[in-house]
Amino acid sequence: MVWIVSDKTNNGSESSANFKQALSFMEAGFRLMDTMTFKKPSKDASGNNSIYWYGFKYMCVY
Repeated sequence: MVWIVSDKTNNGSESSANFKQALSFMEAGFRLMDTMTFKKPSKDASGNNSIYWYGFKYMCVY
């Protein structure tokens, strides 16, 4: 199974929701076999200099 979770950014810091969910899966008995990243197609700026788009996502493989 591959699990992909986007991270929310609060006050310039990532929420680490993806890592928290990975730990929850492991506590439920799943074995984490690999952690990978994949590159997303890039997006243009949104018009706000304080907002940027992440160019990758983490994928946890169980």
